[in-house]
Amino acid sequence: MWCQLSLGATALLSLSGCIRAEYTEPAGFDPQQALVERGINFEGYLDDQQQLLSNNNTCTSACSKLSSVFEGQITHQGSPEHELWTNQFWSQQQSAAKPSCIFQPKTSSDISAVVLLSRWSKCPFAVKSGGHAAFAGASNLDGGITIDLSSMNAIELTPDQKIAKIGPGNIWYNVYSALEKLGLTVVGGRVADIGVGGLTLGGEITAVFRLVLLANSEAGGISFFSGAYGWGCDNVVNYEVVIASGEILNVNYTSYPDLYWALRGGGNNFGIVTRFDMETYPQGDLWAGSRTYDLKNHSQALINAFVNFGNNPDDLAATWVAFVHYQGDFLVSTSLVYHQPIVDPPIFDEFKAIPSLADSTKVRSLSDVTVEINATAPKHMREMYWTHTFKLDAKLANFMVETFLEEIEPVKDTLGYLPAPVLQVMTKTALSRMTKNGGNPLPVTVEEGPYMNLIFATMWMNEEDDEAIIGTTARVMEKVVAKAKEWGVYNEYIYMNYASQYQDVLRSYGEENYGRLVKVATKYDPARVFQELQPGYFKFGRPPTKDVPGL
Repeated sequence: MWCQLSLGATALLSLSGCIRAEYTEPAGFDPQQALVERGINFEGYLDDQQQLLSNNNTCTSACSKLSSVFEGQITHQGSPEHELWTNQFWSQQQSAAKPSCIFQPKTSSDISAVVLLSRWSKCPFAVKSGGHAAFAGASNLDGGITIDLSSMNAIELTPDQKIAKIGPGNIWYNVYSALEKLGLTVVGGRVADIGVGGLTLGGEITAVFRLVLLANSEAGGISFFSGAYGWGCDNVVNYEVVIASGEILNVNYTSYPDLYWALRGGGNNFGIVTRFDMETYPQGDLWAGSRTYDLKNHSQALINAFVNFGNNPDDLAATWVAFVHYQGDFLVSTSLVYHQPIVDPPIFDEFKAIPSLADSTKVRSLSDVTVEINATAPKHMREMYWTHTFKLDAKLANFMVETFLEEIEPVKDTLGYLPAPVLQVMTKTALSRMTKNGGNPLPVTVEEGPYMNLIFATMWMNEEDDEAIIGTTARVMEKVVAKAKEWGVYNEYIYMNYASQYQDVLRSYGEENYGRLVKVATKYDPARVFQELQPGYFKFGRPPTKDVPGL
């Protein structure tokens, strides 16, 4: 059955997905009984009162049961395969976690079963798509079950090619490569091996930008195409979601609209997304690349160019400006992207007039752009991000650069240290797209825009330097926020994909949106499975980590 959505996009959904639906978890819901009804028995695990035998560790029992039901889809702690798997994570902090077992589901029904097994055994879990979140516990955890979505990597188009149905185990390079053969694209991430479920320049400093560009549909999703089409979350017309009861729902503007609204920025607090149905757009080759400049000579001119771009944007263009200390040099690198194969489009004339040290701009495919960003980024460094949102303001941007240069001086020679504050613009056009299909929970408006997002992305080598490096980052951001409040250009919004573990993201959405998100989570997850059994990432009522070291 075809469902007509408000923007005219059509999605191939079930008949139930075409009708406004309500969900209430049955009173007295029993996850064990739900598993029995799926053919999973518990012989040898339970005592006469149908409770776990006292000699059975909860996670050992859950992993053992998964092994017996899903043969070949489980990797246990201590095995050679387990150690090899942990190397897939980008940051040291994530790689260090040792789950009891790793489960690789193939279908949404598999995920339904593992959610119910976790609920039955009280064994906590994490969910990994691409593995690029920076801080410990975000998508991997000690002693529990890590659900690795990499096998759920289908890419299908509806017959009219207006909707791409994308599995959460995909990486964006594979998505773009498949679609560009048909002259199509979607609003997705900007780095080749970023995972779709965790949705997201040039030269030797590319590592910085792999730090920054995590475009996540569930948390917003800034994209090269945001000016024309909005953020990633505004272009998902349907989510297939496994909720706490194991039910598999098709969630869209006309079916479960409250949950649809919450998923468009609310993170992993409502269920596990097992498929993203995204609007497609025509797209051929584009003009894109990076230009690198000397910071001390050209910082102010580049900030002026950036602010002028944000105030007078071209919807077909995208840019960011990054300020970098790299191997003793202070540099600025800009990303310049134009959706058409036009060399040096006029929107970037102000950038072009500034003498550059390196230039990789050229006509190329979107997938090639993501490979360039990905190319030289090292894995297994210590990583963190910290972010805030401000009204677009050149004076504040210049203050940020001055503060950055001052604060990093004592630590700039730390082994592997690569600090990079990066500015991105949220144009009025991109903000206007956020009202599509009922809007989203993000507390930014066209009337108050344009905004600039500041992410301070950092990598370094050794754990013993954590306090000094994290403290430096925190002080820079603290001073910039204080100045922004003094000058009246501060906005409370914290962009989830770029937030540190010390930030309370969901509270930044404002009292009304926060309350509405809590209400939706309580409705679909009254047992608090995704608050307590999936403890990682950004939850209600607290940041992931309370105390900031080094302050």
